Amino acid sequence: MTTLKSRVAAPGKKISEIMGAHKAADKARRQQYKQTRADYDRKVLLVGEAVLRRVDRGEWDEAEFRQMMDDALSRPADRALFDLE
Repeated sequence: MTTLKSRVAAPGKKISEIMGAHKAADKARRQQYKQTRADYDRKVLLVGEAVLRRVDRGEWDEAEFRQMMDDALSRPADRALFDLE
């Protein structure tokens, strides 16, 4: 009877192991995605800061900057940030 119980329990144990491994892989994938997104957001922030600094210093023509932003932005809230009509 003991061997029968162990035979019945073995597949259940195997399934639990597989599900645990799957859960760990999902968690790692979510963490990787989160880090990749955070890295991208940081890059965007730094590029924007560098561009604005150049405009403020006069290293980049403000009219060119405004034209670039006019071409790139479509949402009214975003356009309002740069006083674009």
